[in-house]
Amino acid sequence: MDGETVYHSKGYTDTSDNDDFLVRKHQIKGGWVVWSEDISAVNRINSELEEATERIEEENDLIEEENRFTAEKVRYETQNRLYDNIAEHTHSQLVEIDEALVDTDEFDLRMKFCLLLGTYVKRCSNLMLVADHSPDISTDELYLSINESFENMGAFGIDYELRRDGETKLPAAQIIAAYDLFEAVVELVLDSVSACSIHIMPSEHTLMTAETDCVIPDIDRLSVNSPELELSSFVEDDIQHIILSIGGGSNG
Repeated sequence: MDGETVYHSKGYTDTSDNDDFLVRKHQIKGGWVVWSEDISAVNRINSELEEATERIEEENDLIEEENRFTAEKVRYETQNRLYDNIAEHTHSQLVEIDEALVDTDEFDLRMKFCLLLGTYVKRCSNLMLVADHSPDISTDELYLSINESFENMGAFGIDYELRRDGETKLPAAQIIAAYDLFEAVVELVLDSVSACSIHIMPSEHTLMTAETDCVIPDIDRLSVNSPELELSSFVEDDIQHIILSIGGGSNG
């Protein structure tokens, strides 16, 4: 009972400070019986498990890093693809801006022209960025894009009117095609038009109508890059009317 050893097994050694042995004791009459269990095998297995766990964690870290790198690569490739598409889509306007900046004659007029084209590039790029995240775009975005272009047309002394009937969401390609058509009309009539009117969604089946106070001689150059849209035009009282309808068909 006082902790004095009375009997011990042959070959007994003190294992109290040895991590490979687990000391146990049990009270008996007159004192305690103390013994130690060899847990070296358990310790070895635990050590191997820890090493395996560390390897797995390292491998998981490598896998996570690889996945992060792959995701980043895909993101950059997607961004580059999108920026390439935007650059290709607005290529003609970018070339015109570059050419206009080379010549210093009529500087103010050229700057106004560059601002008008730059507005289209900016707004069209924004629409394409939105389209990359959403299949549909609100007609409000089309309204805002045309409105900013119209504001810059005012610098040329051109009167404009922009109307819209309600708001709806349409496939992104249709919204972009409508803004492209507007820009094409502007570039064709800029030197001869004095007034222009745009009406967005005047009816369920008409996306946009445009009217100019001058006849467009190269009206056949206009086209719309969307199979779901139909382009038509006519002249009445020296007013050029252009209708962009929803429903598809051949461009006319």
